[in-house]
Amino acid sequence: MEGRSEPSGSKSAPTAKTKDERRRQVKFRKRRSHIFKKSSELSTLCGANVAVIAFSPSNKAYSFGSPNVNAVIGPLLGESQRPETLTDRLTEARRNAAATEELNAELLGLQKRLEEEKRRGRALDQKRMARQRENWWEAPIEEMELEQLERLKVAMEEVQIGTLNQVAILTREKVVSNFEGGAPPSAGGPPLSAGGPPPSDSGPSSSSAV
Repeated sequence: MEGRSEPSGSKSAPTAKTKDERRRQVKFRKRRSHIFKKSSELSTLCGANVAVIAFSPSNKAYSFGSPNVNAVIGPLLGESQRPETLTDRLTEARRNAAATEELNAELLGLQKRLEEEKRRGRALDQKRMARQRENWWEAPIEEMELEQLERLKVAMEEVQIGTLNQVAILTREKVVSNFEGGAPPSAGGPPLSAGGPPPSDSGPSSSSAV
């Protein structure tokens, strides 16, 4: 329909064949399990007959069918519909057992990886806690215990007292230094004496006693 806007959202990446053989086999196994699972859901929810056949990169056949592959594809190949026999059930059971075994192996591998990640996480937590115990004052205040907060308070008070003492010492040293050096001379000449006016610069008086 003209004028209809395209749906928003990120576009899926283009699909291309995986070049690495090992990665290609892993992707096939994962997606095959996903397809078989969805096919089983389709059959259960809708009551549909479903058959899926997939060949791996190594040309190994895998199939899923509900009720079984032969019952679904037989009519398509011109075969007459026949009742399901015990052989059909055993064959389907073996296929399902093989698929279940592979899925269990996959699940076991994922569980092992999960346990490894958990152990690694616990080891990192232990290292972090050990570091916090050694340098507890670096931890956030909200994570400190009451005893640590009291120790931090005492330490900060000691730092404050030490700082004030150092300021007092420096101030006293400066005052003593200024006192020993004397006041700086004034710009108008020598300082006034306490006994009287400053001496005259004109020398002895020119008048003589008669």
